[in-house]
Amino acid sequence: MRAERPEIYRRLTAPDLPFVLRSTILSYLATDDYRDLPHWDVGPRAVTTDVLMITPEYSPDMIKDVIALRSQRPDLHCSVLLGQARLGQEELVGQTFDDVRSYRTPVELIRHLSTIEARTTVIRGARTYLDVVGTLFCPGRMVFRSEEWLCANPGYDPESEQGLVERYLVEHASGIYHYWNEDAVEPLRRLMNVTCPIETIMSACVEELGPHEFLPKLSAIDGDPHAVFAGTVSRLGARPEHIDKWRMMCSQDIHVHYYAPDPQFRSRDRAAPYLALEAETPFFHIEQTVGFERALVEFTQYDWAYLHVEPFRYRYNPGFESPGSNLYFTYIQAELPIITPKAKLVFLDKVIDRYGTGLAVDDDEFAGIRSRMEAAMVADMPVRLRRLKEAMAFRREALANLVLPETG
Repeated sequence: MRAERPEIYRRLTAPDLPFVLRSTILSYLATDDYRDLPHWDVGPRAVTTDVLMITPEYSPDMIKDVIALRSQRPDLHCSVLLGQARLGQEELVGQTFDDVRSYRTPVELIRHLSTIEARTTVIRGARTYLDVVGTLFCPGRMVFRSEEWLCANPGYDPESEQGLVERYLVEHASGIYHYWNEDAVEPLRRLMNVTCPIETIMSACVEELGPHEFLPKLSAIDGDPHAVFAGTVSRLGARPEHIDKWRMMCSQDIHVHYYAPDPQFRSRDRAAPYLALEAETPFFHIEQTVGFERALVEFTQYDWAYLHVEPFRYRYNPGFESPGSNLYFTYIQAELPIITPKAKLVFLDKVIDRYGTGLAVDDDEFAGIRSRMEAAMVADMPVRLRRLKEAMAFRREALANLVLPETG
């Protein structure tokens, strides 16, 4: 490689690339056929773009980012390189980006990057060595969009491979944005050598995505409350996540509607207890997986959003206690009050306290949760929800100034 692909070899052996990451990348190149690597800087670039996003998988917030950028910088050309974990949404991705490509291996990623010229490349992740490959061969200035801070989690090991990936991206970025609040900036600067601007840009409400239609409430038909949850489910020791609380809700004639992000969820082993609950009671429903825009519409037919997540999902190191992930804002954009754990989700606690648009309960309060839900559903709740939605608008200008700063 040193003789036949000297520029690629030079980048892969950069002196500031940690040995562990260099070894990982080279070992994967050895199993992939490194002889398929392109000749770097030979011939014209096939694609010239303003913003290139490199991401291991589809996420609704990358669509929000592009909409926000174009609202501030019209006529942008935007491209995306999607990794092997892309979870559908081909139609929405195709509508949003001018150029869509996929990669699975480091050779494929490098080959694509050798054909693209970009003003700014946004790398979304810090999950695997492929994020480092994207940084090493990044066309244009690099902005890092943290999917989730590894350093936010208890037991964080900065010398682990993931820890080294995260630090490498942070320390080589021209700008960073994330969905934690401003309290996270000082810990980040303390843990890593951060020399670039950091912006808190939560995956907030973007009206262009809808809801494009508001459906009649199912509760107006059957008289019973309906709650919705969308997201992955795990096993907590011997117990499937949420199932005890959902069973208690169903026992009080509260309908629970579950949307799995995996369209094949029903065929997975982890689905078995949820399929059993669906057979056990007419108040639990596993809904069909739908795209983001359709989900916003379907959610409007429910009365409540369920986000009573288990403690392991919100244990964070000091400074990182207040994330604002896409799911929070999906519920807010669909104008639903939210059921949360009491005094656990700092961002949502503030939202509920300020706008009166939710219900914070402890686990042992689920036995009487229907009466709590009915008492919380005050007459002006729709007004409160619209006010909250307006307050949670996406920080479009801040993102545009970070990703594509105006010069001159």
